[in-house]
Amino acid sequence: MHRFFGMSVNVGRLWVALVIVFLLPLTAFSATNPQVSAGQTVTAGLKSDGTVLTIIGRSTTPGINTSTWTNITQIANVGGASVIGLKSDGTVVATGDNINGQCNVSSWTGITQVAFSSNSTFGLKSDGTVVATGNLNYGQSAVLNWTGIKQISAGFIHVVGLKYDGTVVHAGTTILGLTNVSSWSNITQISAGGDHTVGLKSDGTVVAVGENDQGQCNVQAWTGITQVSAGNYHTVGLKSDGTAVAVGLNTSPDYVGQCNVQTWTNLVQVSAGYDYTVGLKSDGTVVGTGSNYWGQLNGIEQWNLGSAIVAPVMVAVPNVITLADTVAETTITKASLQVGAWDSNYSSSPVNTVISQSPAAGIKVSKGSSVKLTLSLGAAPTYEATATLKIMNKITKVGIAGVTVTTRDKNGYLLQVLTTNSSGVVTLQMPKAGKVWIYSAKTGYAPVLYPDVQVINKGAKNSIVSYMNPAATATATAKKKK
Repeated sequence: MHRFFGMSVNVGRLWVALVIVFLLPLTAFSATNPQVSAGQTVTAGLKSDGTVLTIIGRSTTPGINTSTWTNITQIANVGGASVIGLKSDGTVVATGDNINGQCNVSSWTGITQVAFSSNSTFGLKSDGTVVATGNLNYGQSAVLNWTGIKQISAGFIHVVGLKYDGTVVHAGTTILGLTNVSSWSNITQISAGGDHTVGLKSDGTVVAVGENDQGQCNVQAWTGITQVSAGNYHTVGLKSDGTAVAVGLNTSPDYVGQCNVQTWTNLVQVSAGYDYTVGLKSDGTVVGTGSNYWGQLNGIEQWNLGSAIVAPVMVAVPNVITLADTVAETTITKASLQVGAWDSNYSSSPVNTVISQSPAAGIKVSKGSSVKLTLSLGAAPTYEATATLKIMNKITKVGIAGVTVTTRDKNGYLLQVLTTNSSGVVTLQMPKAGKVWIYSAKTGYAPVLYPDVQVINKGAKNSIVSYMNPAATATATAKKKK
């Protein structure tokens, strides 16, 4: 038996502070993205029009009323006694119990996400810092010193923050190894539950620390996960195919069926509550499972929060630098991506091996996205001759200064970008005999296109005079030699 805001309730350990953060992306929610939030005695739903629905399952829950809320972009449910809403202008509204000042958020501005921890409210600001109000007696006030944060999540009496570099920081109680999040890396989303914390990695696997007496941290075998949600004694994961997995307590008298999510499909978000779980489907409908002791699931199957924007499946770009072109393409394809463009350039690397890629390795992109690869042409050509190019006005026969001349090899690859001097002259460095440089000139005059420049005799000096028409302005790019 534990206390629920000063009232004795026989529901096992009290979990006052579950907050589920559904990220599309890891910033403030858009009003067009519905969301469900499972608490303890109240379930809240954000509709696509920015209004909020609630199922208040406990008649004595004080003063919850979201009927007048508009322009809400994210919701969070504090243990069933309060509901917090983030508005599109970065301000925050709150309703319900305020015994510890957890609803004193009216002065907050510039907020991109809200979260809670045991009668406390936390707000992530657009500059990566965090504000807090309510009961901070367990060390949660350390969040006021955080910087570089892009997501926050709160559990029973602890708070975690995801930094932009993929690492995680912790504040609050240090029991049960909760501080071990400091060793995590490559994390893309976090969720704090009762006395445990779960982290989603960039490769779709999951890590967890904290209490594991009911197996709520047994997530090591999970793959293909796109969102995680930590409850009181259970953890739920959303898979890339729209199904869900769950681990933890599922059979005790007070915790029946909260992990029974295996038959759910077409999901875009999951939210683990105190002893139940809800899921948002892509058509805006909601499913639920687990304890309905307080009536917090009554009528949830009748909800339609509006068509959800399906979160893109994110995958990490593999590192293909130094790989041969065919091996690199196979590696990209196996990562559920595609080679969108090939480029080439001179380098010291072996011919047809990858020397650069965009996006870089480790960056998360939508499944099916394109990756640009640049292959090595081998060593750059050796310059063994020069040619003088003079750009003159066709009418006055006066050299034109400031003309940009771009030289390329016979394959069209960029070698030089030069500018004519005060006499209209540039000196072109030429590869060995038989190699061709193709140039284009940019100027205020309309250039005439000339034949490719070719060094006939090794070491010879060639003087090429190009005339330009002064009548119009244009830019011409020479065509690559066939």
